[in-house]
Amino acid sequence: LFLEKALSLSDQVELYQTDTLQENLSGYSLYVFDGVLPETMPTDGHWLLINPPSGNGIVETGAEQEFAADVRGLADSGLENCGDISFALAKGKPLSASWGTAFLQAEGQTLGLYGETNGRKVAVLGFDLHDSDFPLQTEFPILLYRLMEWYFPANGSGVSQVTAGEQVSLSLLPTTETATVMTAAGKEISIAPPFPPQTLTETAEPGLYTLRETDSAQNVTETPFGVNAKTEGESDLSLRGEQAEETQSTTKEIQGSRSVLRWVLLLLLVVLLVEWRVNCREH
Repeated sequence: LFLEKALSLSDQVELYQTDTLQENLSGYSLYVFDGVLPETMPTDGHWLLINPPSGNGIVETGAEQEFAADVRGLADSGLENCGDISFALAKGKPLSASWGTAFLQAEGQTLGLYGETNGRKVAVLGFDLHDSDFPLQTEFPILLYRLMEWYFPANGSGVSQVTAGEQVSLSLLPTTETATVMTAAGKEISIAPPFPPQTLTETAEPGLYTLRETDSAQNVTETPFGVNAKTEGESDLSLRGEQAEETQSTTKEIQGSRSVLRWVLLLLLVVLLVEWRVNCREH
């Protein structure tokens, strides 16, 4: 119930629920399996696995064990707000996967991980939600929201700010079979297959790049993204020059003012000396 409510908080999510494992599942962007897995996993869409059974072939699960210490989120996991997570857990199964990055741990054991395998994004929780108070915490819907952002980036390709020369990791659609990138110089670079997609390294030329994804039905999806020119330090040159000129000008004005003031003071001193001399003669 908590899982359903948390997923339904997003207006962009259209949730479908089934209480039995249907065969040949297809047509959805994300599949959430809570405590069970079908004999044949869907070939399209991403996966969210909660308390998966042992020997599932996707993620390695250790023997179920009790945890006295709280489960805590890892701040350096790459998921925003994950470092604020803390909840009690009665029992769970440690997780391990060569493709996964841990985001939840307790007593040195990984209980939550996410990553990409065979071109598909997969997140796993190694415990039954009923064995914890996590669903009662405000961080629970926040975590699911951050996972949704990871599954489905707002701009499609998952690229935000790119500077010329930087390496770019692109997020592909679950149905993509081939993917290429057209650079600003007009060069076409293949990044998939194999999956996961290769990191784009040829970004020396600033300008508009286009990610092209083709599915099994030969439908093509194009997602443009920009590569900005390097500007770090360049914009500061004129500013620094202006600041230097302004400082130099101010220094000259101060020095000039002090020079004139010195002569004025000397003149006043001479006048005072003359008046004093005249007064002395009169007396």
